[in-house]
Amino acid sequence: MGKSNLARVAAFTVPLLCLGTVMPSLAEQVCKEQSETLTKVRKDGEIRLGYRPASIPFSYLPHQLEAPQPEGASPPKIPAVTVERQTVLDTESTSDLPRGYSVDLCMQVINELMTILNLDRLEITFVAIDPSSRIGALHEKNIDLECGSTSITVARGSEVDFSHVIFVTGTKLLVRRRMAEEIQRAQEGSAGPTGELEIEDMRGRRIAVSGDTTNRDALEAMGAKSMIDVELEIVPDHEIGIDMLLAGEVDGYASDDILLYGVKKRLEDAKRVEAPDDLIVTGRFLSYDLYGLMMRQNESCFRWIVNKRLSDLFRSGEIGAIYERWFAAMNAPPSRLFRSAVTLQATPLGQ
Repeated sequence: MGKSNLARVAAFTVPLLCLGTVMPSLAEQVCKEQSETLTKVRKDGEIRLGYRPASIPFSYLPHQLEAPQPEGASPPKIPAVTVERQTVLDTESTSDLPRGYSVDLCMQVINELMTILNLDRLEITFVAIDPSSRIGALHEKNIDLECGSTSITVARGSEVDFSHVIFVTGTKLLVRRRMAEEIQRAQEGSAGPTGELEIEDMRGRRIAVSGDTTNRDALEAMGAKSMIDVELEIVPDHEIGIDMLLAGEVDGYASDDILLYGVKKRLEDAKRVEAPDDLIVTGRFLSYDLYGLMMRQNESCFRWIVNKRLSDLFRSGEIGAIYERWFAAMNAPPSRLFRSAVTLQATPLGQ
């Protein structure tokens, strides 16, 4: 991504500085509501972050991608890290730590949290989660904040709370180019509204999708309305679905398009595909998904700290550099919907 794309994000945020005035001594004006999470953080000197081992480029473990764990194996134990106030942890400084766009945002939040709570140092514990365990991990207090790629939904809102929107994406398909071309040739070159292979063209074929995701919800809803005729293979997480696609056990894998672009690049870099264009992300959006950082319900003070730091990043334009760090290599410029979300959530500081 070039400087022009970075400027697209910054240009929507920097002018918003004029909409609010700086609050004096903000750290002294912390909301007075009691927060179980903040009390726990103060008492233990620790915050527990949930991460996804293979959700590129949002949250992932580099060395796990190089040597994937066998199905059912426990994720590797990650040693806790201690950070000092006014220091934003760079997780790329070591291959032992989770990294990614969402993880970077969580590091920004932790720096803000330490300032407001007047903590000189804080221990960060990383806990591996997957789509089926992430909400339970919050309820069981195994994690305090989820730094992954979770979509904000009304149903989930009945169990957890979310931060501001941090990304906008939607469900698409990852398929082998060779299969897509064969299907389109058999249909005499017909194509859907995008000029690409559409899910309706996959009649009678098998598509893998992760359970407990909005992607699964979207495909099952289409199937219930007889809009599509495919066999869904429900898998625990991205890695298993991708392995099945590469092994020819399924014909496609459905997920958020930005995650599919990340998977595609990683497989190409690792030379796990025959050629750079062997896999393609195809079709129209089958759903629209808004990502947020997830936390426990009824934690308005903690949520305020999380959203304050996100709004600061949006308002100042710093979000542009963070975005570029993780999406430039994927050639994925910020979408119009994402830039709109940044603009609307750059909340003025006020009085």
